[in-house]
Amino acid sequence: MRRRWNWTGGWRPTRPPGTGSGSCPFRLRSPLTGRPRPPATPEPSGLWSRRRVLQYAGAGLAAGIAAVVVGRRAGTAEPAEPVPLANASGDVLVRDASGRTLANGRVVPPGGTVSTRGTGSAVRLAYPDGTTIALTGDSALTVAASGRRLDLRRGYATADVRRADPLVLATTVATLTGLGGAVTTLGHAIRATEVCVHQGRVTVSDPDGERLDVVGAGEQLTVRDDGCRKCPLPEAPDEFAWDLSRPLPGEWAVGHRELAPAGPVVVPESWEDPYYNGTFMYQIRSHQPWATGFFRLHRDSVVRVRYRAADTGPGQLCFCVRQPDPRPPETGMLEYNGTIEETPAGNWRTLDIRAVDLLDNKHSPKFGSPWIAFLIIFNTFEADLGLEVAEFRVTRPGGAAG
Repeated sequence: MRRRWNWTGGWRPTRPPGTGSGSCPFRLRSPLTGRPRPPATPEPSGLWSRRRVLQYAGAGLAAGIAAVVVGRRAGTAEPAEPVPLANASGDVLVRDASGRTLANGRVVPPGGTVSTRGTGSAVRLAYPDGTTIALTGDSALTVAASGRRLDLRRGYATADVRRADPLVLATTVATLTGLGGAVTTLGHAIRATEVCVHQGRVTVSDPDGERLDVVGAGEQLTVRDDGCRKCPLPEAPDEFAWDLSRPLPGEWAVGHRELAPAGPVVVPESWEDPYYNGTFMYQIRSHQPWATGFFRLHRDSVVRVRYRAADTGPGQLCFCVRQPDPRPPETGMLEYNGTIEETPAGNWRTLDIRAVDLLDNKHSPKFGSPWIAFLIIFNTFEADLGLEVAEFRVTRPGGAAG
C-alpha cells in the first residue's frame, strides 16, 4: 500500500496539561515567593556566648572535613578525555573552550565545540564504549567539561547510546536523560526543540530539571518556550505535496509565500550561500527535518514542479538525502540542472523529472534507494528570474520496488 501525506505548516495551540494524549505538562516560570524569616534573636553584647563559640567551632570543623573530602575527590578524579571524531566530511570545524580553532582537529576537547556547515557536511563523535553522536548539515555541538554532557546549539544530532551510559543531551529548552540503550535524534532551531526516539526511551526535562515527558520508541516530542506536544513519529511517505493554502512552517529557511492573483506561490530570496563561498543567490530552501524527512525517493519516483518565470536562465532543483536509518551522518544529493524558461503572461510551465535522472552529479549518494529527502532547494544562482513555484509534488507511479 502506498503511503500518502500532504505537508501542512503551522503550530497547534498547546493543550493544557493533562488534557489527553498529545499533551505534556509545561511549567510557566514565575518569580518564587516565600514566607519572611522570623527576626533573629540578638546576641548579648560583649563576649560571645558559649553556645555561639561551639556553633562556630563545629561549623569550622565540618567545613574543614568537607574541604578535605572535596580535595581528595578532586585529586583522584580522572580528567575528562577528548572525544574522538570519525567519518568527517565537508566543512567540519573544531574549537576549544576559549573559541580558538583547532587546525586538523580530530578530537573535541572538554568544553570545546564541533560544528558542521553546509549541505553534505557531516561528522560522528565516537566514545570508547561504542556510543556515537552524528552531526550533519548546519549543526553545532558543545562538549561539557565533564565530557558526558552535550549541548546542541543548532541543527541535528542523532545519538546511539550504549546501555547505562550517563550521557546527557541538551538544548536551551530541553534536557534529555536516561539515554542508555536509546537511539534518539535531537533537533534545535530558533523556535523549537524536537526529540525523536527511534529505539528505547528517554526522559525530557526543562532547563530547571522539571520533567516534561517520557518519550518512547516511535514518538516525537516538540518543545517550545510556551509548551510542548507529543505525537507519533511520522514515517517519510512515498508521496508528498506542498499545501500552499497554509503558511510555510516557522522554521522555513529561505524564500517566502506570496498570495498571487492566480493563487499562493513560493518565491526565492537573495541568500548568501556558503557552498558558493558566500555568493548571494536567489533560492528557496526548506527547513531540514533530519529525523523524519519530507518524503522517500525511489528510482522510479516522479517529481513535478509547476512554475512561471519572468526571464530565462539556468536553474537547479536539489534534494539532500540520507539513508532510512538516521544514525549514519553521510548524505547525498539528487539534482536537476537545467533551464528555467520565461513564461508567457498568465501561463504556467510544468516540469516532470524521474528521481533516477537526478543522480548524475558529483554529490550523488553513495548508498542505494530509498533515499529520505530532508532538504529541498530551488536555485536560480545570481540572477533573479522572477521565479514563482505554485506546485511541488512527489509521486510514485505503480509503486514498484526501488
